[in-house]
Amino acid sequence: MSKILLLGEYSGVHKNLKEGLVELGHEALVVSGGDGDKNIDSDISITWKSQNKVVRFFELNKILKSLRGYDIVQFINPYLSHRLANLLYGSIYKNNKKTFCLAAGDDVEVFKFLFSGKMKYSPYDEYLSYENFRKSKLKHTTLLDFILQHKFISKQDGIIPIMWEYAESYRNGPYSNKIKNTIPLPINTDKIQYNENALKNKLVFYHASNRPKVKGTDAIVKAMKIFQERYPDDVTMIYADFLPLNEYLEVISKSNVVIDQCKAYTYGMNALYSMAKGKIVMSGAEPEALQELNVQSSPVFNITPDVEQIISQFEYLLNNRQNLAQLGYESRMYVEEVHGYKRIAKQYLQAWSS
Repeated sequence: MSKILLLGEYSGVHKNLKEGLVELGHEALVVSGGDGDKNIDSDISITWKSQNKVVRFFELNKILKSLRGYDIVQFINPYLSHRLANLLYGSIYKNNKKTFCLAAGDDVEVFKFLFSGKMKYSPYDEYLSYENFRKSKLKHTTLLDFILQHKFISKQDGIIPIMWEYAESYRNGPYSNKIKNTIPLPINTDKIQYNENALKNKLVFYHASNRPKVKGTDAIVKAMKIFQERYPDDVTMIYADFLPLNEYLEVISKSNVVIDQCKAYTYGMNALYSMAKGKIVMSGAEPEALQELNVQSSPVFNITPDVEQIISQFEYLLNNRQNLAQLGYESRMYVEEVHGYKRIAKQYLQAWSS
């Protein structure tokens, strides 16, 4: 039995991974801030009563110093709730065995790749160039960010990407020698009830986003409005503000099609939650992304930040609405076979030991 510490959260990746590891007989602990407004459960919560950054810094230091004796520690990227958190990681490195970085979410290397011009489109196209992005004074673009990232990555025993975007970011950067094989996102389907995707009066499409610009919400909503006007008697288009995960899962139960995002090459955790419930999902499913996951095909309907392309996918689903139940079933089976939490936990155990 291994003792495993999972630091940070990314849409429930560590929560689901922990559940897989425990099922396989290992001890695992998740320490996170719940991934912001998503409010994802963890064993030790890093949430702050004080708004004082100095107080929060020392509170985090106290928590990190208490985490010792683990065989494996896995971080999600260099940042843990506090921008300067990795200045405190010395006790983690000293008091535990191996440490790994899960390449998931924004960081310096990811932003450098997104602005390299090697992608047909990216979540940050509106900035047009990395220089414009730096001028926006967002995270991961300053000299301090470069220094902190190098300090952090140089200490890791390996980097494990969750999808093509992150794998390519690190393959094209200075830390390519540390990259492990990409491991698909894990999801515990035992806790998500599957229901047949049944058509009632109208075909119901649903979209919500916590980061509209990054997810391509403008193009998606424009396509939804055009399609609603074109087929008012056949479809219902629902656009809602961001919801915490538990509420999101309740709302999508009333939908046939969940529109996740259109500016990513790879689908994410929200897509998996929806597919596990038997929903048809529209998201990123580019050939590069599927090849990275070692799959030949996916039931995800690939959409890009092109209104007409999105509408064409809407048209296909409307014209094939008699196949909703079968498409929903294929979604569930795909998630179980490619992203099953115990299967994925085994892949992590292998990566950590190699």
